[in-house]
Amino acid sequence: RGIHLFGPEGETRLDGFHNRISGMVTEIRSDLVVERDARFDSEVNIQGDTSLNGNLAINTDKFTVTAATGNVAVAGTANVTGAATFSGPVMIADNATVQQDLDVAGRINAERLYLNGPGGETRFDGEINRISGLMTEIRSDLLVERDAFFGGEVRLDGPMTRIRGDLLVEHNAFFDGEVRLVGPITEPKHATSKEYVDDRYIENRVRIDQARADSLDQYDDNRQRIDHARDESHALHHENRVRIDQARTDSLDQYDDNRQRIEAAQQSLQAKPAARVAALANVDLQNASPEIDGVTLAAGDRVLLAGQANAAENG
Repeated sequence: RGIHLFGPEGETRLDGFHNRISGMVTEIRSDLVVERDARFDSEVNIQGDTSLNGNLAINTDKFTVTAATGNVAVAGTANVTGAATFSGPVMIADNATVQQDLDVAGRINAERLYLNGPGGETRFDGEINRISGLMTEIRSDLLVERDAFFGGEVRLDGPMTRIRGDLLVEHNAFFDGEVRLVGPITEPKHATSKEYVDDRYIENRVRIDQARADSLDQYDDNRQRIDHARDESHALHHENRVRIDQARTDSLDQYDDNRQRIEAAQQSLQAKPAARVAALANVDLQNASPEIDGVTLAAGDRVLLAGQANAAENG
């Protein structure tokens, strides 16, 4: 009834020569990458970017791409017989054929674009609609509700052209039928005219002022970064200075402690006067003889005891 596929690290691969997903509804909640051709015959909802390295065929009235960016890239041709919705840019390297509604919230990039709406009517309802090819050719009536701007060559072959706003054409314009304009016609100024030079001067002045403002902003930003880095360097220097002083104090304390230990050890290791005689037999310390080993002892003479019955008395 339902199949959920979760590949390792979020990647699911279908590597067959022909892969078919033929349920009533196909929902893909991540990016979709198709290495070859792709064909969709049922309802499809793709919630990530779509990249197709082959041809695209859509035979359903419910094909939707709702990614955060909504990017759709098709390396081959695209054939749409049903309604399709894309929420971002659409890039098709080859031909694109749409036989029903096509809703695109972003851009369509195409070398050539042919539009044939139902009943011969094609509508552009955006706030700003741009057709910026090298040449724009319209072979039917043209009705413009607001201003019209053409950046390239324009050819209008329809019997009637109506523009209810201003018309601005920067290159050649050809009208084969009747032309009705409610607003004025704006022609480009000649490059040698004073008006043209004045306009270019103003444009360049604005650009220079903007560049200077950006440069000042960048200078302030760099100045703040330098000041911040300097403050951090001073703080780090002070912190290291405190650590060095503390280490020196600890070293001096350790030196004094070691000196005291060395002096105490030296005191305990001081040499004693030599013994006058050595006794290898047990000597009664309570009633010692004044003569040992034929040597008559005097007051203060030291005797080395080496044969005491109590070994603790030796020495």
